[in-house]
Amino acid sequence: MPLRDGNTFHPSFHDKAAEAIQVHAPDKAVSIWKNLSEREIARVSPSRYAEARRYLRKMRNALHEHGRDMEQQQYIISLREEHYRKKRLPEMLDGLDEKPILEK
Repeated sequence: MPLRDGNTFHPSFHDKAAEAIQVHAPDKAVSIWKNLSEREIARVSPSRYAEARRYLRKMRNALHEHGRDMEQQQYIISLREEHYRKKRLPEMLDGLDEKPILEK
């Protein structure tokens, strides 16, 4: 699934679309959030990892609602294995279950 509209990338559009379809098409929503998170991780920046964490949390919540927690755990393991050289990424992945400071 391409995440482009012409030559301009619109992550907020895709994120909102995934939110809108997550109840009726969870696989499609999860796919969108995976693509968005992978795009942010590929930018290799701690601030981009924080953005990726937002999408991974949404993906986790959608999978949890459909009883697919193992799928999310396996995906996180695959991210760790694929990006093992990125020093700050494991910290972000470890913090997936923590709530943002504003929500605490």
